[in-house]
Amino acid sequence: MTTPFTAGMALPSPAHWGVAYVDGQAPFTNFARPFVVDRAKWYSVLEVEVLTFYEDLSRSAAVFVGSTQIGVITPRPVSQFGSHGLQVCSFNFSGAAYGGSAPYSGTYLLRIEPVSPSDPLIVGNWRVFYDQYV
Repeated sequence: MTTPFTAGMALPSPAHWGVAYVDGQAPFTNFARPFVVDRAKWYSVLEVEVLTFYEDLSRSAAVFVGSTQIGVITPRPVSQFGSHGLQVCSFNFSGAAYGGSAPYSGTYLLRIEPVSPSDPLIVGNWRVFYDQYV
């Protein structure tokens, strides 16, 4: 017998809505945003809208959930996409990134860390989708 599940979605709090310029320099241009999941299981998907000021793959900003790196934001340069607006990128990640064992519930931290202040990016809307135990 399988356990029924549904879809869950985590959004930033209204205090964290909007576009952020991120170059990694604390306190105002770093990116660390809390989000809440409730009874998450298996895999999750982070969607984030970005534009980058770097064009080289080696300069890609790292993306973390808690202390686990779930991917990097490959170049989506302003010079190429600026007139088209922010570009969506997605990251599939295991529930293990939340730590502990399923079901995962609690507040977690999404962090985006540029390689250097010379490699900034613009971060817009973001959301986390996840399977959820009923």
